[in-house]
Amino acid sequence: MTGAALPAFGAEAQAPRAVNEVSAAVQGRERGDGWLELKIRGLLLLRSDVSARGTGVTVEDGVVTLTGVAHTEAQRELVEAIARNVEGVRGVRNEIRVDASAVPKEGGGE
Repeated sequence: MTGAALPAFGAEAQAPRAVNEVSAAVQGRERGDGWLELKIRGLLLLRSDVSARGTGVTVEDGVVTLTGVAHTEAQRELVEAIARNVEGVRGVRNEIRVDASAVPKEGGGE
């Protein structure tokens, strides 16, 4: 063999470095509108006392707009509080209307 360097083995070998770097540590206002929307929708899905399916969530420049129908004023206020408490939300416009007649009947399904 003439002057060709051999690859290192054992302790001298270095594992290849990952080229793919993804940062999961997004801070505060750096979170995008899509991320905020998904976060709020996810939080609503975890709550049995609000209708995630009946609540519209849109986000533009960190301002959340909530639409849809709530069964009570308390549900309307709870959805707003959930959205407002997400880090990165700059404001909330609550356009949810209250309609007590929209309460689903038991056994009827939606």
